[in-house]
Amino acid sequence: MVSWGYLKKYLKRYAKHPEMEKSKLYIVVAIDTEGPASYALDSWDKIDKMMKRITSDDFRYAHTDSYSEGLRYSYFVMDWTAFSENPNKRVFGYSAIYEHYLRDLFAETPLKKHKDGVYWHYHHPCKDGKWRYGGWNETWGDNNEYENQINHLIIDRQYFPNIYRAGGTIETNEQSQWLEEWIPFDFSSRGPESISLKSILKKLKNNICGNSTKYLWDWSRAPRDWIFYTPSAEDYQLKGTMARKIFRCAGIKSDEDCVNSKYIKEAFLFASKRKEALFSFFTHDFYVNADQQIYNTAKLIKSIAKDFDTVEYAYLNALDAAQKCLCCEDKGSLGLTVSLDSKILIVKSNKKLFSKQPWLSAKFIDLTYKHILMQQKEETLWTVDLPLDKIEILGVGACDKVGNSTVTLTRIL
Repeated sequence: MVSWGYLKKYLKRYAKHPEMEKSKLYIVVAIDTEGPASYALDSWDKIDKMMKRITSDDFRYAHTDSYSEGLRYSYFVMDWTAFSENPNKRVFGYSAIYEHYLRDLFAETPLKKHKDGVYWHYHHPCKDGKWRYGGWNETWGDNNEYENQINHLIIDRQYFPNIYRAGGTIETNEQSQWLEEWIPFDFSSRGPESISLKSILKKLKNNICGNSTKYLWDWSRAPRDWIFYTPSAEDYQLKGTMARKIFRCAGIKSDEDCVNSKYIKEAFLFASKRKEALFSFFTHDFYVNADQQIYNTAKLIKSIAKDFDTVEYAYLNALDAAQKCLCCEDKGSLGLTVSLDSKILIVKSNKKLFSKQPWLSAKFIDLTYKHILMQQKEETLWTVDLPLDKIEILGVGACDKVGNSTVTLTRIL
């Protein structure tokens, strides 16, 4: 039988070594990967030089986390498509930016080596293709370019989006409803910061100079918590009963919510009280000083962490961090089985999906792409009748409820 004196001695000793009780803070470094821009880093050579610096071991491990691990990056890759104007000399075309990174940066610093991640970033074009407000558009329903991009992501890149970041961090209830159908994780929230006086004056100056711009994003009512929330169907900024998870992600270079010691301390304090938190910040690959900003932020995080000895922090990619917050680290990979019975396509999954059905993309022999809806026959079984004589490739993609994503391609002709 354990004596009370021994138990008191054990408890006293344990209180001095509370490692098992330490809180966790997961840190996500998001990079909106948009390629060259005429007003910043205006060539691939300049971007490549900067990106190779931040992905070097010397840079990654300059300011390590609580586990002596280096920085890990979450690349939110952009396709500039459906624009008829190009004043900022962007690189247009489906997968054009991703293919450059695949040939260059990802070939030299493989994603798996450092556990980096690649996800989806999307700027919604205007219906007429004109370039407005820096390539921003809040009217989600005036065209369906997002569907075109996902069709190409599936067939050209063998990727179905499991994590999303909105271009310009612009989100609306209409967009939120669409995301709810397909994508489980969203790193777009900038809440609850509102537009600052500094920003208003800056925009006024631009307008006077003839550079008309406009704020289209609004996260002023969103939670301040450094963790996810499930949005309301009536208001994407409020907590509700939707299935998808929205994470707060601050701008590293912004007049509204620039990452600073206040935000970082807030995240550590939230973790210490809640035992778990996720601090995310974003930059862009074309920012002139993105490398120095990331370096300074990592240095600041390491310095502030010294004041929170009950919190351990870890750099993770967006998917790993989200799954940690959900306490669901990869509960088995998602699998899709595709078969043909005459002209009937049959798709079966090995587990429940986040969506009501998998996303079926078809690349036709005339090189057009189309999203095709399927009919659900069982909980994890779907079918559709197809004009196979006109189709070159079929691609089926989906996510499970915890963000594991998969794609299966079937060549027809």
